[in-house]
Amino acid sequence: MICSVRTMCIHGIRGNLVTAEAYISNGLPGFDIVGLPDAAVKEARERVRAAAKSSGVTFPNSRITVNLAPASLKKSGTHFDLPILLAILAAYGQVRKPRLDCAFLGEVALDGTVRRVSGVLPMVLAAKREGIERIYVPAENAAEATLAHGPAIYPITSVSQLVDGLNGLAELEEEPIWVPTQENVPQLDFKDVLGQEKVKRALEVAAAGGHNVLLIGPPGIGKTAIMEQIAQELDVCLVSYSMTHHTRQSALGLPFIEKKVFNGKEYQVSEYTMSEIIASVYETMEATGKKEGILFLDEINCVSETLAPSMLQFLQYKIFGRHRVPEGWIVVTAGNPPEYNRSVREFDIVTWDRLKRIDVEPDFDAWKEFAYQKHVHPAVMTYLEIRKGDFYKVESTVNGKRFVTARGWDDLSQMIHLYEQNHLPVDEKLIIQYLQNPKIAKEFAVYYDLFNKYRSDYQVDKILAGKATKAIRQRASAAKFDERLSLLGLLLDAATGELRSVVEREEMLRELLGILKDVKAALTAPEADLAALLEEQLCRQKTRIDTGRRSGSLSQEAERSHRRIIAALERQKALVGQTVDSQTGFAAVKADFDQMVQGLKAQAKTAGEMLNNLFAFCEEVFPEGQELLILVTELTINYYAATFISRYGCDAYFTHNQELLFYERQQEIISQLESLELN
Repeated sequence: MICSVRTMCIHGIRGNLVTAEAYISNGLPGFDIVGLPDAAVKEARERVRAAAKSSGVTFPNSRITVNLAPASLKKSGTHFDLPILLAILAAYGQVRKPRLDCAFLGEVALDGTVRRVSGVLPMVLAAKREGIERIYVPAENAAEATLAHGPAIYPITSVSQLVDGLNGLAELEEEPIWVPTQENVPQLDFKDVLGQEKVKRALEVAAAGGHNVLLIGPPGIGKTAIMEQIAQELDVCLVSYSMTHHTRQSALGLPFIEKKVFNGKEYQVSEYTMSEIIASVYETMEATGKKEGILFLDEINCVSETLAPSMLQFLQYKIFGRHRVPEGWIVVTAGNPPEYNRSVREFDIVTWDRLKRIDVEPDFDAWKEFAYQKHVHPAVMTYLEIRKGDFYKVESTVNGKRFVTARGWDDLSQMIHLYEQNHLPVDEKLIIQYLQNPKIAKEFAVYYDLFNKYRSDYQVDKILAGKATKAIRQRASAAKFDERLSLLGLLLDAATGELRSVVEREEMLRELLGILKDVKAALTAPEADLAALLEEQLCRQKTRIDTGRRSGSLSQEAERSHRRIIAALERQKALVGQTVDSQTGFAAVKADFDQMVQGLKAQAKTAGEMLNNLFAFCEEVFPEGQELLILVTELTINYYAATFISRYGCDAYFTHNQELLFYERQQEIISQLESLELN
């Protein structure tokens, strides 16, 4: 007997429809899975056999062949367990054959329970595109799956529950669409921090074992920025100090004489006031209410000789004087190698033994992820794509040190944005203040002028509106690679700026929706006042901004979201003041919110059209070049672009992303073949 059950697989961020075909035949008992399965899929044989027996259904003692079609796609993950088991049971007559408009995802445990799996949302989005009407997923994944706003989602906790439901012996209830509220907003995790895998690993070790971390790297590479990002993403406090100018007194506190009695005799004992550094930690905790954080001591290897012994004590016991760093705080230190700073003191073995060293090196590809989120100027991004060697450079010349750092590029980008907003010229004199290498500063100045010429000549707005003239298309098609890359940078900057706006606006509206639901629930209380409830929510948002600033954990993006919510609540409070009762007032609030949602939908539609026009233009003018692969790669790296595409889709992106995967696989095979040498 043969039975087919629909499921999904995922490649990159794109989901694909897969059919699990089970064939039961006579012959010696056996169980084979074909269709390019990886090790995790092959291991499903033992899991599904045990799960079936534990669930009270009969597993066939026959020859079983399961094919995961299409066989050309590599299958990975444990989410194939449930559809494989279901296909076998249906072929054997233990369960009714599922309809072809249904799909199944889930890992099965040996006792028959259904466990959560990864990548559910993109797979459900793909199922939506394929016309699947019902999807059965692990109960722990059900809320996430509803965010696709497509097929009906049915949460499954066990194999027996699913079998009974399909056989009509029990009713399976559909999962309602999940909306995050103030109470169930997902907690941030290390996985949300962009790149910096070595640093994150070091901090995990530090948190688990109570160790201290020392980040060693050249100046301007982003050591402080790494700590800021981690604190923001994990929503913990950050207290930073540069140790270069600290004296023994400022670090340890001031000495004073305290009288104490030992064995009935009075003694004068030296004590110390609380260290300025430790006091800052406690002040931050008091101001924010947060009990966890990072104490970041920069330039630790530049402390004065008088302070060095005390630093050794601090690194071992986390104590300055007699005052300890609070529980829940980890200590991270940083320093420059001696070749970059004359004040550096070489640590002895005793000190090194108390530190877990991690070297931070210049990495343009890792910096790009940070740069996209910080909206680094497209001229900077495209220039560095062409000249990656200029990202970080330190040289010693007869005229002194010449250097360019990651911090310099970031600061220059901010200044260029400011100058352009105020219609001021960006010239070499300005650039060399941030890129302190005359040659690189001059080359970037020339490129920036050329970049602006491209911005004027190519009429980016017309291209993204799908109205590029024949002359523009012909010029782009005939352009050299550097010019093409600059044009692509301009187009990406304009398009992703709009995608970013949509994503931030949607996330703000999701949070606002949770707030308004809380307000609506509170209105059921006797004598509840709508205006007062909105004012209470306003105060909470303002407190979150203040707390985030005090703790050092407030990102620019989070602050923008809070301020937009504040503006919306203030507007809605004003609307309520024009009504006669709370019911009418909340109706006005709801109407205002609905209008904001409609505005978001219109903006998302426009942004999607821009993205489609971008792909259409590149497909026409760069049909055989690497530009389309670059475009897909950059959209994948960019957090806001990838988020927009995962939520709203983009057929052209998914098509070319698949091509990119095939290209990468081809290159991998070529590399493997080249490595096969006969000696």
